[in-house]
Amino acid sequence: MSDFFAVGDAVVYRDGTAGISRTCRIIRVMPADQTGRHYHIRDLSERFERSVLGDTLSHVAPNAAEGMFKSAESRS
Repeated sequence: MSDFFAVGDAVVYRDGTAGISRTCRIIRVMPADQTGRHYHIRDLSERFERSVLGDTLSHVAPNAAEGMFKSAESRS
């Protein structure tokens, strides 16, 4: 079972098919179903949200996340 994440949390998303990890923010928490809890996440460098399972997410250290998102927001 995955951890519970809240809206606004910084997380690392691991895409198993492409082998890519990216830092994202939780945009929306969806209800749990048979497969687990789903989340809508967004990487600030993208203009769309992804719907992912909680098992593909992990927490980011709060201090590290603040710096990453502040620098990304200043570029947009």
